[in-house]
Amino acid sequence: MELQRQRPLRYPELATHDLAYKLKSWIYTCAKNAVLRGDTTPELLTMDIHNAADHWAGDHSTCWNLPGVRKCIVENWSGEEKRKYAPSGETHKAVKEFLKKYITESKMKCYIRARENFISKMFHSVINKFATKRIHFDSSHTARLACAAMDWNENIRRDVRAIYQRSSNDIAIRRRAKTNRYLADKTSCWKRALGRRVFG
Repeated sequence: MELQRQRPLRYPELATHDLAYKLKSWIYTCAKNAVLRGDTTPELLTMDIHNAADHWAGDHSTCWNLPGVRKCIVENWSGEEKRKYAPSGETHKAVKEFLKKYITESKMKCYIRARENFISKMFHSVINKFATKRIHFDSSHTARLACAAMDWNENIRRDVRAIYQRSSNDIAIRRRAKTNRYLADKTSCWKRALGRRVFG
């Protein structure tokens, strides 16, 4: 059987020198700054995000005209990365084209408050431990969801024991954060409380 060919990337230049991660950080920081200054206009957020392309290429004409609360974000670039990201080069053009196509004022209306949904995804992973999608629980599904909610509420704010840096190989496997946290062990006090309420 012939293997299916891998689909070519639309913007292959964005896969170089960690640009996808830098763009993600830039967009997130711009949105958070908009919330901190009480700005709810998607036009300004779009302008700040589009500034990334020229700012990285060394063109700070837009940065100089920004007020202090909207100043450009400092990024850590190595010398080699700076040389590859040349003004009007292929990578610079790819970033400008990508931002022009996907970062529009109509889309930024959904990001102006810098809301995140990762907590919902984490809760869904807890639900899957109590009520996996592979099994149909006819009579106990609601009870399993309640147990998942109690377990989540008890362990959502565990103390951070340690923070360590991921290796470069570990980060390259997929888009992962550069740091990882060790949390305190989970507790199950809700199980004992539930047992006392049910069995006395």
